[in-house]
Amino acid sequence: MRVLSNLAGALLVLAAACPERAAAQVQAITERDLTEPWIHATAALRSLVPASPKQSANDRSELDRQLSQLDDGLAALQAQEEKTAIRIVAVPEFVYGAAESSAEMSAQVAEISQRFDALFRNAGLQDHPDVHAMQTSLAALQRLLADKNALEADVIRAVGPGSKQLIQALAGEWWNGAESVHGTREAVAAQRQRLAATQSDERN
Repeated sequence: MRVLSNLAGALLVLAAACPERAAAQVQAITERDLTEPWIHATAALRSLVPASPKQSANDRSELDRQLSQLDDGLAALQAQEEKTAIRIVAVPEFVYGAAESSAEMSAQVAEISQRFDALFRNAGLQDHPDVHAMQTSLAALQRLLADKNALEADVIRAVGPGSKQLIQALAGEWWNGAESVHGTREAVAAQRQRLAATQSDERN
């Protein structure tokens, strides 16, 4: 079994010796961190297609391809966050794999951020307030996930005291994060439907 980091080990000892104090620790990755980027992303996506009503068929095809790739990345992140939520509740040993899972999600968020950059830059919306807010919060989330001790510490804080309430609360926050990613996927699907409707109108 992999040895915990020094920080995680110290937190585990603290949780066992003084669960009330451990439970009161500040959470490293909050529900707001997990949901805010996708709230901004959903808002930004709503204006994507109407912003370019005179796109050529080739431009629309390229935009649809970018949206499809973006959805693939979002789907993978959603699945990973759902898996994290389930493991927090059902797999006590997840504390030993939390750091690796966090690093994987950090890489996924970084890739999604790059795809958003290209998408909104090509649409001339890189300076849109919602786009800027989205990228700022995505960068913050990516940094939190890159700090492998963050998720690990949160899992120990919840699992260490053996409190079902703490465990379920943490899992619920990660599930809500996954649901927020799903909301952005729905916004992507809506934009793809608008593109398809535009192409259909032109053919008719």
